Amino acid sequence: MAPHPSQPFDLLARLSKNTSRATSKQQLDYGQYLPADLASIFTIAADYGFKVESPVEVMQAARQLADLQNKIKQLEARNELLEQQNITDTLTGISNRRYLLESLTNEVTRVNNYNSSAQMITNYIKGYPLSFLFFDLDHFKSINDTYGHQAGDCVLKQFAGILSTNLRPHDTAGRYGGEEFAIILPETTIYQAEKIAKRINNEVAETTFSIDKQVTVSGGVTEFSLGDTTESLIERADKALYSAKHSGRNRIESSMPPSLAMTYASFNPLDNIVASSVLRN
Repeated sequence: MAPHPSQPFDLLARLSKNTSRATSKQQLDYGQYLPADLASIFTIAADYGFKVESPVEVMQAARQLADLQNKIKQLEARNELLEQQNITDTLTGISNRRYLLESLTNEVTRVNNYNSSAQMITNYIKGYPLSFLFFDLDHFKSINDTYGHQAGDCVLKQFAGILSTNLRPHDTAGRYGGEEFAIILPETTIYQAEKIAKRINNEVAETTFSIDKQVTVSGGVTEFSLGDTTESLIERADKALYSAKHSGRNRIESSMPPSLAMTYASFNPLDNIVASSVLRN
């Protein structure tokens, strides 16, 4: 059976390779190909706008289509690079704000599909919660003022590296803006997220940064509650971060909506045992 015209390149590449030095009808080795191959070459070449009536023209069409294939591959690689650049913060190498917000919106939409309190309890046991972390490097302006913006950039990159090492494959860390960063934690409760945030907080305090000064970070943690939007989740995490900043910095604060607190309070002891068994370290 002849290949589908929309997928011609393997066949054409094989033809081009074996006929690249052929200059006449006699030099084409028909033994290299099945009749279906040759028929397909003529059909595919015509579909791509090449008029072929002889083996030599088939060879020329194959060469042109092989060149087209290479150009397509180059364009695909370039588009992939551009897409990666479009979603990446150029300084830190992690996700930029646009991609971070898109990812959070997708996650909020997903978990909002579970739209009953009873289902929410079941989802917690099954591992379907969603948490969101906000981080802000403490006194970052003074770092820039004292050590210069290049030193400040190094601190930002080092902090982004710390975030990245604390992620699972399906978590998303991004730079929200300036010295503010965020992490999206699917399948993570607020209690689990607090542990992660505190681990990052401790790791930052213990890290030797590129400046001769201890760097610390404050964080705000929240968890999705039924009916939340992207905006309400961010606002709640931001308020928790604000509380951490105004409680002395270098600390983590959490904000749990009342409806979620009531949901957790409704668990029976067996639920709590099962739920605690999936807590992240």
